[in-house]
Amino acid sequence: RVDAFTRAASAYEVLSKPGAQSQYDAMVRAETGIRPELLDLVPRCVACGMMLLYWLVQTYFTLRQADKEKEGQRERFRRHILMKGPLNLPAIGLKSREPIENWARFYEVPMITRNDETDLQTVRRLLKEANVELADPDPKAEKTVIR
Repeated sequence: RVDAFTRAASAYEVLSKPGAQSQYDAMVRAETGIRPELLDLVPRCVACGMMLLYWLVQTYFTLRQADKEKEGQRERFRRHILMKGPLNLPAIGLKSREPIENWARFYEVPMITRNDETDLQTVRRLLKEANVELADPDPKAEKTVIR
């Protein structure tokens, strides 16, 4: 252990002499073609690059998982409609299930997250875009899509 400290002290003595640092820099630059102070940054730059790559991969997988979850929720709502699950037809503005079942077969259905008035408005808007005739929603009906 003492030997390592002795070598470090002797290196400090040599490099602290006037002109010695420039000689050392010239020697390192001649061997590597890179300035010595930049060599100290290489491990840090590699670590930063690896962390950035890791962050990008994690972000990609997180977004991919979120997209799969959204698609799964859409598919569950589609199955709910097609398997005759309970719907709040008066609030949607429909007299029968047939138009919404046809819509669910041929169009993209939304993701029902909270089953609230916002989801109800989204379903109504998408049904109108698909040219499904809607009556005015029943004001007495609960403002939900699924009963």
